[in-house]
Amino acid sequence: MARKPANDPWPAFRQAAAAGALADQPKALFQAVDRALGDIVGHKLFTVLAADMAARRNLRLYSNMPDAYSAGGSKPMRDNSWGDIPVGERRPYIGRTKDDIRNRFPDHALIESLDLGSVINLPVSFDGVFLGTANLLHEEGYYDEDDAATAQPFAALLVPALMRAAG
Repeated sequence: MARKPANDPWPAFRQAAAAGALADQPKALFQAVDRALGDIVGHKLFTVLAADMAARRNLRLYSNMPDAYSAGGSKPMRDNSWGDIPVGERRPYIGRTKDDIRNRFPDHALIESLDLGSVINLPVSFDGVFLGTANLLHEEGYYDEDDAATAQPFAALLVPALMRAAG
């Protein structure tokens, strides 16, 4: 298993937060949060999805692997226990194994083909409204509750970008 970073999250958080004031939004913010979470928690794939609850779809706004997961792509929300956690309870979902991913994500074959086997889905919400998720994926067994707790505050930085996406 890959070694996890052991960096203090607050310098990375301050840097990512400052990116919200830069031009070229939301790309500058997405890239800053991507870098920060890579530095403090680690990931191979990082995506940001905006939720369209009426259409039951997630629209991909950002990906650090655009060849596999391009911005502008979408995927359906599945009726399974995944949604109860980030959508219903507004807390991170942690999938530790490839089986967790197979049972919850319609694109599990692509995820596995990228040698990814664990995931953290960080809910992004504002004023009681679920806006989407920030998603970190790594090799199987990589993530745990401490990683999710460390990463969750970064999701709040994405609120303006996801509100803009919601129109």
